[in-house]
Amino acid sequence: NKILEYDFKFQKFPFDSHRIILAEFTLINNFIEFTMTEKTDEYFKEMNKTKEFKVISPGWNITELNQYEYFTPKDWDDPEMDYSVGSVQVFIDIERNSVSYILKFAFPIIFIVLIAWGVFWIDPRDIKTRAELSIISLLSLIAFNFVMSDKLPDLNYLTLLDSLVLTSYLFAG
Repeated sequence: NKILEYDFKFQKFPFDSHRIILAEFTLINNFIEFTMTEKTDEYFKEMNKTKEFKVISPGWNITELNQYEYFTPKDWDDPEMDYSVGSVQVFIDIERNSVSYILKFAFPIIFIVLIAWGVFWIDPRDIKTRAELSIISLLSLIAFNFVMSDKLPDLNYLTLLDSLVLTSYLFAG
């Protein structure tokens, strides 16, 4: 068994989707054939049609599940191939459940920014109140981001949620 595909791209986090490829194979070259039975093929078709995959995946939705066989005996006769390794590969397409991230992270950030914009309805001569509201809003955003950073993946590039956070600082300022 081996996981062939695991290079996930999280730029669209929390609206990301990925493909995981699992392979069942042997290290014996040219002598093993993996085939799917018609029953297995029908089972995969039925799961994709009903979207009932019978897999527990908290935080993720499985959108599609497919299985393919590679390197059958007809491939072994190909003179261009020195050897072949037979395998069955399962393709699992998943997408993140983004509703919880919207409710837990995006809405509070937007709400804090809306509170910061409350300074526009305060009398311009009341500078003390306006400054207090602006500073409290910025400090609230900073504190919320410290709490939020422990709950989110640490990546070396910006995600969609990171862009929302940076934009919120701009609008709150």
